[in-house]
Amino acid sequence: MRTNLLQRLALAAVLGAALPLAWGQAHVVESGVHTLRVSVVPSATLATETARAHGIDVAADRGVVNVVVLERGDVGQRPVPAEVSVTRTDLVGRPETIQMREVRTNGGISYFGTFTVHASPTARFRISARPAKAVQPLTVEFEERFFVPR
Repeated sequence: MRTNLLQRLALAAVLGAALPLAWGQAHVVESGVHTLRVSVVPSATLATETARAHGIDVAADRGVVNVVVLERGDVGQRPVPAEVSVTRTDLVGRPETIQMREVRTNGGISYFGTFTVHASPTARFRISARPAKAVQPLTVEFEERFFVPR
C-alpha cells in the first residue's frame, strides 16, 4: 500500500501536482508480476521546470503520454525497463505512432511521448509495453477526450 502511494506521488511530481480530474487518470493493466500504468495529460498542466527538464513543449494543443512499467518483487513494486509503443487514432481512423523516450529520474523509469491535439476532440490510445522478463506484452486501450482552447 505504501509503495503504491509513493509511486502515485512520484508520478504526480513528474507530471505536475495539479492535474484536472479529466486528465491524468491512470489506466492500469496487470499481468503476472508486471503492472502497466498509463496517463495522458495536457502539456500545459506540467510545471515549467518539469517540462523543460524532460524536453516537453508546453502548448495548449500538446498532450503528453506517460508510461510506467512496474515489477512486483519481495520488497514491493519497482519500475523496470520495457519496450514501449504507443499509437493514437483519431475519430476518422487516422493512426499516429507517438515516439516514446525513456527517462530515468530518482531511481524511477518512465516513458514519455508528446502529440498534437488536432480538431478531433477524442482519440483512441493503444499502449503496449514488454518488460525484459515478460513473454507477452501488457496492452491497454482507452479513449481520451481533449479540450483545446480556440
